[in-house]
Amino acid sequence: MFLNNAVQRAVHTPREIEIAQAIAAQTGAAIRLARLYAQSERRRTQLQDALRQFGSVLASSTDLAATLDGLAELAAGMTKAEVSAVFRVRDDRVEVAAAWGAEPSGAVPSVTHAGSRVERVIASGEPVHLTILGDGREVPSGGRGDAAGWAFLAVPLILGDAVVGALAVTRRGGPFDPDEIDLLATFGRGAAVAIQRGEILEALERRVVELSGLQRLAQAIATISSIEETLDHLVRSIATLLNAERCVVLLLQPDTGVLAGRSPAVGISPETVATLSIPPEADSASLRALSSGEPFVSNAARSDPALLKAWVTALNDTNILIAPMRVGDAPIGVIRVSNKPGGFEADDVRLLSIFAGQAAVVIQNVMLFEREQPEAIIRSTSDAILIVDAAANVVRMNPAAERLTGWTPSAAAGRPVRDVLTLRVRDGRSATMHPLEWVLRNESHIPYTEQEFRTRDGREVEISRPATRTFPAWRASRASAWASCAT
Repeated sequence: MFLNNAVQRAVHTPREIEIAQAIAAQTGAAIRLARLYAQSERRRTQLQDALRQFGSVLASSTDLAATLDGLAELAAGMTKAEVSAVFRVRDDRVEVAAAWGAEPSGAVPSVTHAGSRVERVIASGEPVHLTILGDGREVPSGGRGDAAGWAFLAVPLILGDAVVGALAVTRRGGPFDPDEIDLLATFGRGAAVAIQRGEILEALERRVVELSGLQRLAQAIATISSIEETLDHLVRSIATLLNAERCVVLLLQPDTGVLAGRSPAVGISPETVATLSIPPEADSASLRALSSGEPFVSNAARSDPALLKAWVTALNDTNILIAPMRVGDAPIGVIRVSNKPGGFEADDVRLLSIFAGQAAVVIQNVMLFEREQPEAIIRSTSDAILIVDAAANVVRMNPAAERLTGWTPSAAAGRPVRDVLTLRVRDGRSATMHPLEWVLRNESHIPYTEQEFRTRDGREVEISRPATRTFPAWRASRASAWASCAT
């Protein structure tokens, strides 16, 4: 404060000096207050703008990735940074969740590869503020440092007592001031809430997808058809749900203990599926999962010694998830899913295990249905049906055949079919080869013929429409043929 002596005295009186000092002190205090007020207003305006923009980012999308991209851009704008990144802690790993801006070139480390700096923030829960020089050396905050260096600032994202991530920004031309550090820290707390909200929404969306998938499986149980249709429905649902490239079901063959692939599959041709067979003595992740009842997961399939290398190579697998299918203590098979972008996570393992439990019931029911359906036809049809083994000896016969031939099932069992069903052509000659013997030899149907046969009590009965059919071997332990005879 300058005091002009208007009365031309050489010196001011002590009283004048005292008054001047009091006025100067008050003026200085007023200036400081004005500056503090201006700073406060500036910060209040910045916070209002930041909160308004923050709210806009949250309201613009429910997608977590899009929200984090918006937060990274907003953080850079608030601090005039050239590059920004959001980091998340997931499964004890720190990963880049979003980034904005062009990465610095040269010897200066990338903000998205900040490594130990971000780890320090997450471990301590405190901001890290550094100047990174052109040669890569770090200068602690407190001075402007090298003007050619990069200022680096990272703040923790705190939710309750937990650090869930970090927010990092970097720029040229000097360190961040205290207001910018406080502003970014305040923004970081809001970003932590946004991450929590996004994770909750993601979990809810996954739950909706899970319930939808389980509902489709429940519908499959209620509308049992063929094993092929059931498997097609199952593998397509799982591949879509887990966003995986391949999905195949391997079923246990009870008579041999072999675990064999069954078509249809997703991402694997029927020809390749037919080659997927694991003998019971093999050291296989699929057999171990089926035996233990525990799922198996590997996100490094090509180097995992627990996997069959031939399969991994043939199917070009990068990651694999195997879930056992069991009904109580009875093993049914396994579901093998592979090649999910980014690898399988704990939620994928849990979800596939739920599906496998439901699928085991569905597949068991379908196989029972397909085994029981022929039995029901045999019992209820009005046509006479005889089943013979590979030697053409009678194995069983239905009530219609019992009435037609005069033979009881117990008396006919084990006898040659020629004795039970003695056929003749129209001129009375015996047939050169019995039709069921012909079917067993040729594995084909009998063409239309008109024949007669002699019943056990000697009656001659004309057969106007004989017809036979062979059934696949997986439905019976012995070769069989069905003869449908109508009079």
